[in-house]
Amino acid sequence: MDFIEPKPGIPPSPAHVATLIPLMQQAQAKLIVIEPNRERQVADFVADKTGATVLTLPIMPGVPEAAEYLDLIDLLVRRITGAPTP
Repeated sequence: MDFIEPKPGIPPSPAHVATLIPLMQQAQAKLIVIEPNRERQVADFVADKTGATVLTLPIMPGVPEAAEYLDLIDLLVRRITGAPTP
């Protein structure tokens, strides 16, 4: 596992992205998880190069789909596994 951003809020360098892509291909990574407030451009680029899917997940309860903490956990599991959301 690795991160697109080397540190939270710090955009990745082209060298970091160039290192990350073969690592993801070798690991056969299928999922890139991002927070709703993060920029998608680099995540989409890496997904395009690796065949992964970009999945935006909330990080805190209080969103319409997950008002409480346990609702958030349920939502995260459903979205990651691709299960239908009620």
